Amino acid sequence: MDGEVFAVKGRAKAFDMDIREFAVEAIEELIAWHTVGIVGDSGNGPGTGIGTGTAISWCEHTGFLTAKHVVEKIRRADLCFFFRAPGDLVRAHLGDPNPLSAGMFAKARVEVSSILFSETHDLAILMVPRHIDEQHSVRFFELDTTATTPPPGTTIAFSGFPAALAERVPAGGLAAFRSVAYQQILDQPTFNDFDPRDNFAASYTFGQPPVDPGGFSGAAAWFDAGTEEQFWRASLGFSGVLTAYHRKKGIVEGVRAEAVRSFLASVI
Repeated sequence: MDGEVFAVKGRAKAFDMDIREFAVEAIEELIAWHTVGIVGDSGNGPGTGIGTGTAISWCEHTGFLTAKHVVEKIRRADLCFFFRAPGDLVRAHLGDPNPLSAGMFAKARVEVSSILFSETHDLAILMVPRHIDEQHSVRFFELDTTATTPPPGTTIAFSGFPAALAERVPAGGLAAFRSVAYQQILDQPTFNDFDPRDNFAASYTFGQPPVDPGGFSGAAAWFDAGTEEQFWRASLGFSGVLTAYHRKKGIVEGVRAEAVRSFLASVI
């Protein structure tokens, strides 16, 4: 599926579940095209940490948008990336006995011309050439200069590579698994240092018990921006970037789309 994915609205109830499942798969396919795994440094050397980035286009420049803490400890020359596998996504459930059965794909290196950091938020962008979409399964999301975080109660989806789900493979390596979580933006969350003008928060209930979200850091939060016409088309809206996890509260925090736009406008 390449983005031109349609489902008909208003059909018989017997088909409602099939349509909803088709819509979810269509959205996840789109998210996967823009999602990049970033292999960085957890503090124990290159290749020991993993985070998530989003391939974006901003004012004709292209890069991987992520959280500052994902990349601030690693040299550009040591960065590696995961892109989506060719073909449709292969889906599995948490706890499946053989998660590696779908095959593995190696990390890759790409040219990173510079890394630009925010001075006020946990944000960074790795500048990369547009032509990498000719060698890798990635597409640059055209970030709208009017992108706005949706209101509380909106369901958001974020895709990333939780380190807690990584599997040991031969030669001492780790296999990272792409995961997708669905949560809702919270209304007026209350905890220290939370600024609703620049940040949003969402409940975090991915897995039972919840899977540690380390590895989701830097992932974009997306929402369904499909139209209300007779034919629904999978379309993504950008909500912001995940940057923190408040374990005791079971809440993830992110930088709002408006603050992301301000950051990009200040450095590009």
